[in-house]
Amino acid sequence: MMKESLSILKALFRDYYTRASLDLPSDFYVREFAIQPIGVETYVRHLSFSSISELKQYLVTNVPLHLYYSSARYREPGNTTMSEKGWMGSDLVFDIDADHIPKCVDRIELWYCRSCGFISTDTDVKTCPYCGSKLSRFDHIGPSCIDMAKHEVLKLIDVLEHDLGYTNIKLAFSGHRGFHIVVELSNDEALMPADARREIIDYLKLSQVNIDDLKIRVIKHGKNRILTLPPRITDGGVRRRIARYLASRISQPQLRDFILGRSWYIDVSTISRYANEINRLIDEAFSEAVVHVDEKVTIDTSRLIRVPMSINGKSGWLVMPINDLDISNFSLDPAVLSPFNNVTFSIVMLVKLPEIIVIDRRFRFNQGDKVVLEGAYALYFVLKGVAKIVGIKR
Repeated sequence: MMKESLSILKALFRDYYTRASLDLPSDFYVREFAIQPIGVETYVRHLSFSSISELKQYLVTNVPLHLYYSSARYREPGNTTMSEKGWMGSDLVFDIDADHIPKCVDRIELWYCRSCGFISTDTDVKTCPYCGSKLSRFDHIGPSCIDMAKHEVLKLIDVLEHDLGYTNIKLAFSGHRGFHIVVELSNDEALMPADARREIIDYLKLSQVNIDDLKIRVIKHGKNRILTLPPRITDGGVRRRIARYLASRISQPQLRDFILGRSWYIDVSTISRYANEINRLIDEAFSEAVVHVDEKVTIDTSRLIRVPMSINGKSGWLVMPINDLDISNFSLDPAVLSPFNNVTFSIVMLVKLPEIIVIDRRFRFNQGDKVVLEGAYALYFVLKGVAKIVGIKR
């Protein structure tokens, strides 16, 4: 990042953290904190604070590009040796990133030269063929993929609440391209080992489920033939998840009422007549029921999480808490996402970019273009490394 941009960003971020109301866990004093200071490649870890004022003073003095706290609670969170911190348990954390959703195609990844503007989509090319400089990566996820991530959040919350019985759930937009879901665990639950957390991942991804066990089949039992029933909402567990999808796709009244649990009786002839259609829908439902989460995040009992209401240094957007788990009404709003959207920036594009959608606006740039944009858009390009700040107006 250009030195001029760094100094402006540092001043802006310092001003924000002077007045910010960070959304911290109530037991923040037993959490490890970590930052990546602006203009520094490395992270500063093993930080601990006994008061919010102490934390804020540190952030104003050491302005962070990224700010994290640990999912784990420690007796000595500031101890630099992990084995000596005294682990007291960890929250259950999920990261849903649009980048991990197979159907997400509204994405761009390219490699560019900061020196001469060369662009390549070949991931194997690491140095500029014209000037020999090291290439930098630009990646972008469009808003349609964020909507897909929202759908994954709905599926995850449904499983957490109805199948696993969790209630103390917090949700936040990551400030970039996904969402963070934190289940605050206490006492013995927080001591859940990594293997048990992996089992939750397996359940979410249906990796241990045989789809044929969910389908309608004819089973021979001696001289008798038994017709298995389709999944129902009242079955609970994986069958409940499959039944929800079936109920949304089946219109035959008797069959739909049976799957929804409104009726306990259904004719065998009805099951037989619709068996092939139901089994086809079960194939669809199985794929739809899989929840796409980053399993490494959930399994890691010492994972660092972005602090809600901090700034995500990859975009300049806030890590935004979503109250009451109301993901359906969440939308990318520049006035809400950026603490600097009342600031106007003049930026110069360092590389040519194809057409992309950022929040709610389409952009296409040539190298050297000078544009004036609000903070939500301007800082996105600056922090992605493809633009520099040449002017600012508050």
